Amino acid sequence: MKSNQAALMNSIVLLVVGAWGFVANHFMVHTAIVPLGAGLLFLVLSKFLSNGQKGLLILMMVLSLSLFIAFMVPFKRNAEQGDVFGMLRLGIEMIACAIAFIVYLRNLKQINV
Repeated sequence: MKSNQAALMNSIVLLVVGAWGFVANHFMVHTAIVPLGAGLLFLVLSKFLSNGQKGLLILMMVLSLSLFIAFMVPFKRNAEQGDVFGMLRLGIEMIACAIAFIVYLRNLKQINV
């Protein structure tokens, strides 16, 4: 998978699942806006990402890893509360960020060769 495809996939997942979480919480939880904003950012950056742009690739790696780590706290909270759908939403977002991170890392190694 190419970096721009991973960024596009990650952005779509974050936008769709983030919107689902925002609506499911009756538009009350403002932290649900974070995946929406990140999804928009990944969507915009995916258009500028090409094979040779190492700096942008590193930025997207850092953002994906940061989101993955940031989603752990609400995931734990939802697990403690027994919110299965909240755990599902966050799990999907975490998996998408992890996959994107791995793709970025593999593509970064190919650039260094």
